[in-house]
Amino acid sequence: MPRAASIVRTAPHPHAARLFVDFPLSAKGQATVARGGPAPHRPGVEQDDSDSPQDMQRVLGEDHVHLYRHAHVPEETQHAYLERWERAMG
Repeated sequence: MPRAASIVRTAPHPHAARLFVDFPLSAKGQATVARGGPAPHRPGVEQDDSDSPQDMQRVLGEDHVHLYRHAHVPEETQHAYLERWERAMG
């Protein structure tokens, strides 16, 4: 299941779009998402029905479960990657 969200550059209401995207990333939003089944990404958000990645890490150990951490990628790095991708897909 894809779990991505983005705001298009030409969004007619960019501030409202940012608020919309902020909610699923918030602790309350992650708790709401977790009730629907997908594991939350935020540390400390509990999930009743199944194990979160953090729960699995506690049980299996940090050396067996690696949690992804989001990082900001500079725009010029993104453009360079896309250029390489487009050349490769040629």
